[in-house]
Amino acid sequence: MTTLTCTITCHAYRYISLHFSQIIKAKIKMFLDCTPQYTRVNSTIARDATYYFNVTSETECVANCTVELNCVAVDFEYTANPHKCWPHFRHDDIRELNFHGQPGTTLFIPVKRCIAYIYGKQLYK
Repeated sequence: MTTLTCTITCHAYRYISLHFSQIIKAKIKMFLDCTPQYTRVNSTIARDATYYFNVTSETECVANCTVELNCVAVDFEYTANPHKCWPHFRHDDIRELNFHGQPGTTLFIPVKRCIAYIYGKQLYK
């Protein structure tokens, strides 16, 4: 006999199906199915970033840029100890003229963000 387990997403869908209207269900499903996307440029940084303190993993660094809607790109520095996260908030920062090579770094530029507005609240991942 096979036992099926329900993941967190499965539980979320069950809750949604019981408590929300069809329109809200559709919005939430699209949000849950959405995956943020970035252009990744290895060994490259953009000038004029702002240092984020206490963000030392690539995942946290990229996630911070995802939820900060004014963030237009983020550099992650692997060679620093601890690692460093450098977000950019000006579109001028990510012009190619502003890029320069730096081994041990990666520039992430958001291509697709996952945002939903439900009952006046903003959700993002």
